[in-house]
Amino acid sequence: MCLLFVYINPYPKEGDYKLILVNNRDENYNRPTKPARFWDSGILGGKADMFAGREGGAWLGMDSNGNIACLLNILQPIDEFMKDRAARGFLVVDFLLGHASGFEYMRSIADSGVKYNDFNLVIL
Repeated sequence: MCLLFVYINPYPKEGDYKLILVNNRDENYNRPTKPARFWDSGILGGKADMFAGREGGAWLGMDSNGNIACLLNILQPIDEFMKDRAARGFLVVDFLLGHASGFEYMRSIADSGVKYNDFNLVIL
C-alpha cells in the first residue's frame, strides 16, 4: 500500500517549512527503481519500474515550477492485477512535462480510454 502525507503551512514564518510531504512506495519490492535526482528534463523524482519497456515512470515528482504529482497504487489481489494495462508511472511524468492544469490533465486521462490498474493520482 502506498501512503502520502501532505501538510501545507498557510502562514509560514521565516525558517518554517511551507510544505511537508512524506510518501512511500511499497507495492512490489521486486520492481527496481532509481533514487530521487534531477532528470535531464528538469523533473525531480525517483524513477520507477526499470523493467525493459516500462522504465521511466515515477511515483512522485516535482517540476521546476513547483508542480507536484504523486501516484498512489490501490492494492489489488494478485489475481485481479491486469499485466496488460498501461504503466501508471507515466501519469506523473506526463503531467509534469506538460502544460495542462491539474484539472485539465485529470480530465484528459479520464477521457483517454487508456486502461490502467487501480490508482489515485494526487496533483498539487
